[in-house]
Amino acid sequence: MIITQPLFRLFTCVAIQIALFLACSAIVNSPAMLRAETTSTGTLSWAANAEPDLAGYEIYFGDQPGVYNHPDSPISVGNVTSYDFPAGTLTPGVTYYFALKARDSSNNLSGLSEETSGGLPPDTTPPTVSITSPINGSQQSGTVVITADASDISGIEYVQFFLDGNPFGNPDTTIPYQITWDASGLNGNHTWTALARDNAGFENTSTGITVSILPALITNLTVASGELYEVMEDALQNGSRPYIDRSNWKFSNMPAQTIGATYIKTANTDKTSDEETFLSFTVTQPVTIYVGHHVGITNKPSWLSDFTNTGMFYTVHSDHTLELYSKSFSAGPVTLGGNNGGQTSSMYSVIVVKESGPASWQLEVTLQGEGNGTVTSDVGTIACPADCDDFYAQGTLVTLTAQPEAGSQFTGWSGGECSGTAPCVLTMNQTYAIIATFDNEPPPPDTTPPTVDITNPSQGDEVSGLVTISATAFDDTGIEGVRFLVNNAPLGVEDTSAPYSIGWDTSALLPNSYDLKAIARDAAGNETTSATVTVSIPVSSTDNAFPTVSITSPGAGDEVSGLVSIEASASDNIGVVGVRFLVDNVQIGAEDTTAPYAIQWD
Repeated sequence: MIITQPLFRLFTCVAIQIALFLACSAIVNSPAMLRAETTSTGTLSWAANAEPDLAGYEIYFGDQPGVYNHPDSPISVGNVTSYDFPAGTLTPGVTYYFALKARDSSNNLSGLSEETSGGLPPDTTPPTVSITSPINGSQQSGTVVITADASDISGIEYVQFFLDGNPFGNPDTTIPYQITWDASGLNGNHTWTALARDNAGFENTSTGITVSILPALITNLTVASGELYEVMEDALQNGSRPYIDRSNWKFSNMPAQTIGATYIKTANTDKTSDEETFLSFTVTQPVTIYVGHHVGITNKPSWLSDFTNTGMFYTVHSDHTLELYSKSFSAGPVTLGGNNGGQTSSMYSVIVVKESGPASWQLEVTLQGEGNGTVTSDVGTIACPADCDDFYAQGTLVTLTAQPEAGSQFTGWSGGECSGTAPCVLTMNQTYAIIATFDNEPPPPDTTPPTVDITNPSQGDEVSGLVTISATAFDDTGIEGVRFLVNNAPLGVEDTSAPYSIGWDTSALLPNSYDLKAIARDAAGNETTSATVTVSIPVSSTDNAFPTVSITSPGAGDEVSGLVSIEASASDNIGVVGVRFLVDNVQIGAEDTTAPYAIQWD
């Protein structure tokens, strides 16, 4: 039947704290029992409609009176008297307008009730966010899914993941918040965090989780034929491809203990190989290696005699049967020989199954430099250069110590987390390649100064014109340069190559004696000053003309009294050293050595 529009009694709607309290009209003939409920996302309550075939209600709402334009409007609810809005439906700080329609079992709707309004207070709280998978401290490998949980009263705009402090991938805007991480080829510890941003613009970053990426089970794969074999990590299934060169050949009837194992995809063209060392690789933890060998090859290779025939069989390409041989290996290198097959056989398969026990990490030491020394480990077998690598269980603490030989010095670690010259301490949670450098010891410091002597001119020589001053110098580490001094004043620039000499122009100098010295400097900065060589410049060598001098004041015949200034001018082709004044042939005062020449006469 068609229900008529219900009559509603309007009650006031109230917002308290962070909840929305909405009380809307009730049917006239129904009890008007109203209550307000405190919730974080908003609750709309009303009195029950007494319609006998009432099926439920339609909630209409929007942010303008009479305009119910919210994207989620209308919301259909059952025969209830309240509704809790999901987180993020109502935006905090926005006033919403609500009305109801009743719906009967035939989906007939009444008209709208009277309208009421309400809203959530503004959002001032950042969202909550945490990484839920994987768990902190877990060990992972291959492809890892990182999952976060985030919530907020105003809803989550996005979650951004960070790997080791750097953004990883694009922001995720939909639940579940997650991202896929390909950790293949990685190792060691890595930290994940998640940043959540809510619709009000507030952000929060989760506590970080640290995961340890296990090493690849098989590393350092080499094949004598040069074929590019592939390691298929945890991938063996019935229907998997055994060979890189046979796309339509498949494994079938595989024993249960090999399903999900890691295997090496070999090349069937290598079926006639017969080398003693054909396939080499390293396993990073204890394993059982299964070799599937063609039953038609009766002349089994000698290396296979170290394996145990399991009595288990499987097929490839439906008509080739191979039997499984097994052997346990500790973490470390593995070497297999050739197949010894013919043209009608097929190449062996290599299946690697992990045994119980922790994963292992390889520690490899390399020595470099011109010096010599050894590096040893306190745990394991490293004694390099004789034994330079070993495998260690996850979390093992290893200390490497470097010891130089006589005449050498250890200059430091590189290539890993260690530096300097102190012992290198490593926690084995990844593969490490450590370099130890030894160099020759440097020679002792040079503290012996050089020797130096002036060889020309000689002590007491008279010199004139352009004179060449020469010196010899010697040092066990070599002479860097010799510089010369005249009367302790530098003469020219340092001479850096033997023979050491410099030109000295004496033509403008006054007759006098002069002290000559040479200073030698070696590569260590040590210096020595030579003995002083004194030479003289004679008068005859430089000046054969007398100076000229005349009194310029007072003039001849002048009458003077009191304090009189007597002045003179003097000149010489070399230079005037000084002027003395005489009155009646008696010197007055001291000699004036600077122009203008003058004296006061009282």
